[in-house]
Amino acid sequence: MAALVRPDVAARRRAELDRHLGELLGTPEHLELIRPFDIARWNIHFLVPVGGSVHIESITAGEMEGVFGRIVEIRQREKFAVRVVEAPHYRRYLLERDLDRMLAGAESPDNWNELVDGIRADAHGFAYISHAGDVRPSEFVPQSAGNLRYRLLGDIYRGSDLFVALRAPDNLKGKCGRCDYRDICGGSRARAWAATGDIFATDSLCAYEPERPAGTPLITARKEASA
Repeated sequence: MAALVRPDVAARRRAELDRHLGELLGTPEHLELIRPFDIARWNIHFLVPVGGSVHIESITAGEMEGVFGRIVEIRQREKFAVRVVEAPHYRRYLLERDLDRMLAGAESPDNWNELVDGIRADAHGFAYISHAGDVRPSEFVPQSAGNLRYRLLGDIYRGSDLFVALRAPDNLKGKCGRCDYRDICGGSRARAWAATGDIFATDSLCAYEPERPAGTPLITARKEASA
């Protein structure tokens, strides 16, 4: 049974969340403090509930979309790059936003750097190496694909069963498995594992709901949705 929350309590919680999100993503005052250091990149790590962080309350999938919008605003204003970690659906957010604009008649944007900075781990151009030499798809995934003491990194990355399976979108389950953007996003496999114990399950912090029938081209589906 869902708990009922008084409107005034909900409003206070929302105000508190907005304040924390402002602290997380830099209020104007915080950004004024950052600029003089001439930083090259700001890495924003999104929560994966493992270890001590299992007791930390996470934002919701819907709130995540608002955070992505704030990141875009900061990128447009500031000289330093912003990279998101464990949120590959930031790529989906950017492409969905740009596709809607293009369907409305805007020019195709040049946002390759933004897409690159929406870093995708989980054996897609990334590997985490532990202090013991274990090669894992993410810092937050305990499964090892091999160990550098016994096998070359390139061989592990290209040929291990775990990494090969993670690069195959057909292995994804739930809405991640039928998602239009699964080839460029795929969801956080670390968060899926932490939440469900299944590394191929749905990423719980993605708000996108695939709606197009199987086989419908994405642009056609977006045109129908915007009509």
